[in-house]
Parts: sequence; C-alpha cells; structure tokens
Amino acid sequence: MAKVGTAIVRSPLVKTALFGGDANWGRIVCAAGYAGAGITPETVSLRLGDLVLFEAGVPAGATPPWSTFKITAPRIPTA
Repeated sequence: MAKVGTAIVRSPLVKTALFGGDANWGRIVCAAGYAGAGITPETVSLRLGDLVLFEAGVPAGATPPWSTFKITAPRIPTA
C-alpha cells in the first residue's frame, strides 16, 4: 500500500488535478496503477472522505456528482 500512496502523491497529474481543482479521479487511479503493486481494475475502489468515486472497478454514482465536486483548500497568505 505504501507504494501506491507514494505513487499517487508524487504523480504530476494528480498534483495538477488537486491544485487546479479538477475533479478527475481517473488520474488518481492511473497513478495507483503505475505503482507496480499488481492492482487489477476489477478490485479498485476509490473514496475521498465519504464520497465513493470508484467501486470494484466501476465508476460510482457519487452524490454529489463528482463532476461538480470542487477540490478546495484554505488559501495560504503570501507576504
């Protein structure tokens, strides 16, 4: 699991999605696949908090819809 987590947080595509507020769960799943941990699509599930995005290899009907989900973080003031 550590390999998968490391691959996700180091992925430039995942970083782009998060910092750009782009709701693209496919980038997260793709980065996990690149980890070389023997992941099979049929067994992958992805959740962000209570929001289920991908379950047993199938996109879930997330509520609210993932396409309208906005990733936001508090702004850090710069001097």
